[in-house]
Order: sequence, then C-alpha cells, then structure tokens
Amino acid sequence: MFRVAVIGASGLLGRAVVRELAAVTAWQLVPTAFRHGGPQQAVLDVRDAQAVDAFVEREAPDAIVLAAAERHPDVCEHDPAAARALNVDAVRSVATAARRRGAWVLSISTDYVFDGNKGAPYVESDLTTPLGVYGASKLAGEQAVLEANSRTSVLRTSWLVSQRGNNFVRTMIKAGRKTDRLRVVADQRGCPTSAT
Repeated sequence: MFRVAVIGASGLLGRAVVRELAAVTAWQLVPTAFRHGGPQQAVLDVRDAQAVDAFVEREAPDAIVLAAAERHPDVCEHDPAAARALNVDAVRSVATAARRRGAWVLSISTDYVFDGNKGAPYVESDLTTPLGVYGASKLAGEQAVLEANSRTSVLRTSWLVSQRGNNFVRTMIKAGRKTDRLRVVADQRGCPTSAT
C-alpha cells in the first residue's frame, strides 16, 4: 500500500491535506503534529533531525507532504533563528531522510519569496526577491529541499483560507462581529488559496 506522511497535519493546510488524502482508500496516511498529536497523529518535532530520521525509517513513507512551517511573518521577524530552524533546517532534514528512503517530497512554500512589486500574478520562473525574514527563510527552505532530494516538488501558496483554523477571512469575520469599522491594509495584493 502507498504510504503518505503528512508532516504538520495539525496546521491549517496540513489538516486539509489529510482530509483530502483520506478519501484515497488505496493510500495509507501517516499524519504528524508537533504538539497536538491525536490518536491517529504521531508527534514529531521536525527540528530534531534524529527524530525525523527515526520517523522516516519506522514509517517508511513513499511520499511526504511537508506542511510544517513557521508561517507567521511577524514571528519570523522577531526570531530569525527559530524561523531558519523550522523553515530551512527542518526542511533539509526531512528531504535528506526522504532521499535515503527513496520517498518523494512535496514541500509547501509561499508567495512571500517574491517582493510583491510585479503588478501581475507571479509564475514559478519569476525572480525571487523576498522582503523579510519569513520569505527569505521559505526561499532558503525551497533551495534546501531541492538540493537535498531530487525527488521533490515545491508548491507555493498564497493567502491560505479555510472554514477552519486561523486565517485572514475568519479573522475579518470575527472582527466584523465586534465592530462596525475594520482597518486592513490597502496596498497588498494576493491570490486567496483554499486549503481544501
């Protein structure tokens, strides 16, 4: 049976990936979470390279969806070392362990690898010019995963939204229930991406 590990299955995107892949009955899912492991989720700190190696060796996945990340730009700006540990070093560890196993990796990245000045939708061949620590760490993570494992694809998402979890749309709905006026940025473009 084809085994798919979803690393970061307790996050906004990871939960949605697990829901979608669960419908593929020919596949066996191995979801992981950092702190919130449930009865069907293994607890895995992807920052621990030895734990990652042990997990990949034990679970023997054929494919890994890598959704674990520090995805909050403000957190990354305040703690660049923590951003690098999760968005670069952990990504490299997963890709390296997957390569040893012969597993394919889908690494989730972001449009923050671009500067936002193009004025039109970005394509994968556009020049990457991240403006902050978050975008720079995700770009370095892309490079790390591609260097560590040739059987890798990188998927860049933008403005993840979902009916569950914390995201811009749900935040605005909650805020709108509390006040008659909302203040939001007016100089940002994006492409809402459904997590489901």
